[in-house]
Amino acid sequence: MKGLSRSRLLAPALLAAAALAGGLVPAATSAHRANAAPMYLNSYYNFKTTMVRDFNPYDPVGQMDWTNNEIYEPLLIVNVPPATNGKIYPWLASAYKFTNGNKTLVLTARPGVKWSDGQPFTAQDIAFTFNYGKTHAVADQQGLWAGKLITSVTASGNQVMINLATVDTTILRTISLVNIVPQHIWASVANPATFQNPNPVGTGSFTQVTDFTPQGFTLTKNPYTWQKSLAYDGIHVSSYSGNDAANLAMVNGQLDWTGNFVPNIQKVYVSKDPAHFHYDYAVGLPIGLFMNDQLYPYSLPVFRKALSHAIDRSKLYKIAEYGYDPPSDAIGLAVPYPLWADPSLAAAAKEAATYNVSEAQSMLAKAGFTLKGGQLYDPKGGKVSITLSVINGWSDWDLGMQILQGEFKKLGIDTTVNLQTQPVWYSQSGKGTLPGGDVQFHWLNSGATPYTPYEDYLSQESYTPFGVDVNTTGMTNWERYYSPEATTALRQFRQTTDSALQHKLIDQVQAIQLQDMPFIPTTYGADWYTYSTLHFTGFPTPSNFYTSGSPNDHWSNPLVVASLKPVM
Repeated sequence: MKGLSRSRLLAPALLAAAALAGGLVPAATSAHRANAAPMYLNSYYNFKTTMVRDFNPYDPVGQMDWTNNEIYEPLLIVNVPPATNGKIYPWLASAYKFTNGNKTLVLTARPGVKWSDGQPFTAQDIAFTFNYGKTHAVADQQGLWAGKLITSVTASGNQVMINLATVDTTILRTISLVNIVPQHIWASVANPATFQNPNPVGTGSFTQVTDFTPQGFTLTKNPYTWQKSLAYDGIHVSSYSGNDAANLAMVNGQLDWTGNFVPNIQKVYVSKDPAHFHYDYAVGLPIGLFMNDQLYPYSLPVFRKALSHAIDRSKLYKIAEYGYDPPSDAIGLAVPYPLWADPSLAAAAKEAATYNVSEAQSMLAKAGFTLKGGQLYDPKGGKVSITLSVINGWSDWDLGMQILQGEFKKLGIDTTVNLQTQPVWYSQSGKGTLPGGDVQFHWLNSGATPYTPYEDYLSQESYTPFGVDVNTTGMTNWERYYSPEATTALRQFRQTTDSALQHKLIDQVQAIQLQDMPFIPTTYGADWYTYSTLHFTGFPTPSNFYTSGSPNDHWSNPLVVASLKPVM
């Protein structure tokens, strides 16, 4: 996903702390390793109740964990919040440079890399991956062709030339989120949307699928891996019934690295083994309510702004999120991008996110909404009802939706909570087919500047019509909204290197978010990251936060996986 740092893919399904066939594989102890027992990293990030052998990098809903950004790798790893050092790690591209007045990006294919079937990795594979997205929309991983950001991609020798439509100061991060596939395999795949790719061929550290069952699988070492210092044997992925089951496995030391929400984590997890159990819940971009802004009455900005006043954000913060996710204002830049937040809008942004039921009722009444027998009706006479859809097992969001259900009923809105399995929720959320107007909690994508989250949900270039899966575009336009003014400002942003002008343009976009509120920020989302040093060291730590630590932040996973060392 484009700019992803908040992907909350929490916890899958079945069993808990007991190892079963295809379930948890305990990491080997030092004694075990002396006897050459395999050493596996136990980790996961996706909610898969029943696993299907699908390693298709172009199937965002069905693909198994570690398909993208492990089996299939990026060209570069570009740190964005919560990793704030701004570092760029060359990966499958050993070097990059801009030429042609900054309108051509030249990438050098890393020498000596092989695919896991022994075939050489070349610049032709890179060019093929990008051009495959031109001929197959589902493979246009970051909307580079659909958004008309690039005009051509060619390879010559060990270099790839990506020609940009215009000067684009943001393109490097976008390019870094494209995972490269082998031409000699995918050139013969006529329909990448349906190919399950059960035996993937990649360049990653761990590519070989073994022990696959509906409850779990193992990825073992790529026999041709270019990461020569790897000292362990693979990654094991298990399924769980939700956060509670996964958290039990964590407490028992059977999970090494997770992106779990853990209520009262200091007591529930860290206190069980303070020397080895750690967490870092860095706060970043806001999460909040998206709804289908093309549907009436969600299409009315006043309705969305009234709902904002009906949300008790402190209750979400203290009860649903256990004090991890502080309340957001109605713009959501103050915490993740403090240097970009327009101080002239601060008071209005705070007021628009203030819990005030009477103000919400007054706004609705002035807009022509009426109450009859305690039930709210829209100005056209239709009964107002909301269905809040959420994944069953995402315990904090489940509780948050129950809180909103009670708050919206105070406005006379008939509100229900729709608990879904993760695959169904992802599919319907992405295509705009959730029941009751697509009302859902969701995250925003992170970037080096606010350009990324704003481009992804405010720009016409990210607009995704009904039936087109937002998940395949890398964008976050779940609300099906765009602003012509924001589109123009964001286009101008990426075409200039003038910092003062860029800030002025982001100020304009902030004002549009505040005026229309197509997305209702609720809390600043924590980047869930827990890790155990019982079996592995080398995780990002507060003293060495070399990249984002959460496995939910898929873009940083190849670097973390390659940096881990088994405890000897």
